[in-house]
Amino acid sequence: TQWGWSFLFFVLLSALSGAGASGCGRDRESEPPANQLRVEIETSPATLDPRYATDVISSRIGELIYDSLVKADSRGGFVGDLAQSIERPSSTLWLFHLAPGYRFSDGTPLTARDVKYTYDSVMSAASASLKRGSLANLVRVDAFDDLTVGFTTRGPFAAALELATLGIVPAGTPARGPRGISPLGSGPFRVAL
Repeated sequence: TQWGWSFLFFVLLSALSGAGASGCGRDRESEPPANQLRVEIETSPATLDPRYATDVISSRIGELIYDSLVKADSRGGFVGDLAQSIERPSSTLWLFHLAPGYRFSDGTPLTARDVKYTYDSVMSAASASLKRGSLANLVRVDAFDDLTVGFTTRGPFAAALELATLGIVPAGTPARGPRGISPLGSGPFRVAL
């Protein structure tokens, strides 16, 4: 089942410097409202767009904001996240059947078209995403219907499920949006800056 996206994930990006940082205390008036979680981090993420997130902070925050087709389990394997089931009808085709009911934080349904768009935008040379190289074995992504996504690889590829860990953004989300602006996600949290 999908986590409640209505939770608000509030990231407080603070720039602390020198000796003044060690003596800072909490002010009770700055406590977040009951429906928010405020997390202070030492450094700003490089980006909040999962298509460009390569640093640890960006990736960790992205795991909370965005769902992916699969995610790593506690034993190092992969389990469905957005994918309710996975088929491998041939040595080069993987089919991901999305669980119905996933929505982005604005209420828009998440469909196979969003998955295709996300991957196509990373695979495009124009996007200049550093993640493009990690998708080199992926020939194409197809949206067969609203809930079925196909990955075609260059050949048999044992690590194909690793390709399915990219956070999904809505179709049409511009590449390299304004710094600090988070594309909509379908994960359990959203960012309020």
